[in-house]
Amino acid sequence: MGGIVDDVGFGAGVAELFASGGGRLHSLVFGGEFPPALIEATGSTARLVATDGHQLYMADIDLTEPVPAPVSVIVSRALIDWALKQAGRKVRVVEITVTPRPPVDDEPVTPRITVTVAGITLSDDAVDGRFPDYARVIPAAVSGEPGQYNPRYVLDAYTACAEYLGMTGSRPEHATALRMNGTGAAVMAVGKFAAVIMPWRATETE
Repeated sequence: MGGIVDDVGFGAGVAELFASGGGRLHSLVFGGEFPPALIEATGSTARLVATDGHQLYMADIDLTEPVPAPVSVIVSRALIDWALKQAGRKVRVVEITVTPRPPVDDEPVTPRITVTVAGITLSDDAVDGRFPDYARVIPAAVSGEPGQYNPRYVLDAYTACAEYLGMTGSRPEHATALRMNGTGAAVMAVGKFAAVIMPWRATETE
């Protein structure tokens, strides 16, 4: 979040849990034209997911302390945009706190999400809804068979992987290759960061 992020603070309830990404996360994870994003945490791992139906970005982050209970919340677009604007490309730490709220009249209430950037905080309710079942589009294996993929999405994925590895500017290092999958989704991944690109159908014009 915030252009390039090396560290993400993640909290559940009143417990502050700090995570290190072990690399850099491209702004595409939470930037661009993506709708609200998903944050999950189970045990000692937090997962950040964003998708627009054509491409998906996912990053796993090791927590220094396990969460007391599984967490799964959808972060609003407004909160994401605010964090991106506040962080820019200089802020390296973004703290996210998820505070559960008691039910009202036996009806569940969405958790409250608070984002802190450089000492400034903003809160918003978690989005009430169901995030797409992203696991269904991530292939268990890739065939290597050539496929058709939107070149803009391929370039975005490569840029994301390169920045995750800390490769900046015009240096010639090779970040990673696109693992093609015929008529299925292709994958580009480094470390604990992955980009999944849906195949480009003949009917698509973008």
